[in-house]
Amino acid sequence: MQIAPARLVPSMFRVRPGFEEVDYDERVHEVRRTGAEWFVAWEDDEEAIGWVIVEWSGTSRQPGYPNLRDLFVRADRRNDGIGTALIAHIEALAVDRTCRQIGLALNPTLNPRAHALYVRLGYVYDGGEAYLDGVYGGAEDWVIDLHKNLMHDREELRPFVRDGKLVIPKKHTKRLVLLDLLAQEFEPGRHYAEQEVNERLRAHSGDFVTLRRYLVDEGYLDRQAGEYWRAGGSVT
Repeated sequence: MQIAPARLVPSMFRVRPGFEEVDYDERVHEVRRTGAEWFVAWEDDEEAIGWVIVEWSGTSRQPGYPNLRDLFVRADRRNDGIGTALIAHIEALAVDRTCRQIGLALNPTLNPRAHALYVRLGYVYDGGEAYLDGVYGGAEDWVIDLHKNLMHDREELRPFVRDGKLVIPKKHTKRLVLLDLLAQEFEPGRHYAEQEVNERLRAHSGDFVTLRRYLVDEGYLDRQAGEYWRAGGSVT
């Protein structure tokens, strides 16, 4: 199996029932217009067995990081790891683009298997209310937003991650190790507004205020007049 951009071959119309050439043309036009990309899992180079779209500019609700959309695997190839492989491919591309996180929206009631897959792969519910994504076949599709912090895939951070969330250690020595790692995300000599500090730390934990306070209290960041700058920690 290989994963590569979509192209017009007969097997594309066997991936999803009812998917026709007009649908293919509309999707290609949309992807080009928005700067998204459409990736397909190919078997033997010509046999499409699944696909996913990544919106690199995000969505109106999640504008700060890429968004996964329309992950779909052909019915006879489910449970073969195709969906997992497609997600991993996009995540690797996102890391290469230095994206800090990645997100998606889904209806957990209508798609419990997909929801379970995303949770297993480290995607977490952002806590927001469900919202109407659209009406398909006369039925309303109410979705929730999930996201995954791609920085948590760094080998050094893995000991501090549980169920896709960063856990702040209670032991002081371990907490200093974590803070040193987080401090490396701030460039020495550059000043940051508090909002930018919050956004960088929020990507790791909803308790970004505590992380920010620890970074200042332990001397990794300094602050004055609403600005923060790197004051200590390892330089890589």
